[in-house]
Amino acid sequence: DDKRYESALMVIGQRYLDLGLWKEAVESFTESISISTNNAASYKNRGDALFALKRYQEAIKDYEQAIALNPLDSVNVVASGKGYAALGDYATARFRFNQSIQLNPNSSDAYASRGFLSVQTGDYSMGFLDIDQAIKLSPTNHDAYFKKAHAHIGLNQTSLALENLDKAITLAPINSDYFYSRGLLRTQLKDYDAAIED
Repeated sequence: DDKRYESALMVIGQRYLDLGLWKEAVESFTESISISTNNAASYKNRGDALFALKRYQEAIKDYEQAIALNPLDSVNVVASGKGYAALGDYATARFRFNQSIQLNPNSSDAYASRGFLSVQTGDYSMGFLDIDQAIKLSPTNHDAYFKKAHAHIGLNQTSLALENLDKAITLAPINSDYFYSRGLLRTQLKDYDAAIED
């Protein structure tokens, strides 16, 4: 039966996402969408896989379809904002992050994303306010610590950057991007042995 097959494809696609097998995830969610075009989660998840493949336009299209199917889900809205930010459309990204926060004022991800967008556009004070709010809402949000570390790097505050990278790594010890960033920072500090470990 189609409903069970669609559910199985969703589970398989999610597993591919968890394993970082982006192309396989896209295929699984595409097949799920061919069975039912009304499942917002299929579009959002395929958008996540496309985003990971840096196919941002396609990801945004899927996120926007997920929003059309479920306009009150702040997760879809913040994902769309990330897509627009990746394309450099900061005004639309900010609009989506603000919209996500209006839908869910407790969205740590939306605050962290809006904060990092502020940092990217040079407004560090607003960036830190939002990122700190994200951490306050979810003290285990490792991505918020990672974004905060990069804000400190932008201000040449290396000890604070290292402190936040250490927190991100403690919370997500399998994220290679965190180790890579810390390794680069340690290289700049001429702490080569620690950099090699990372």
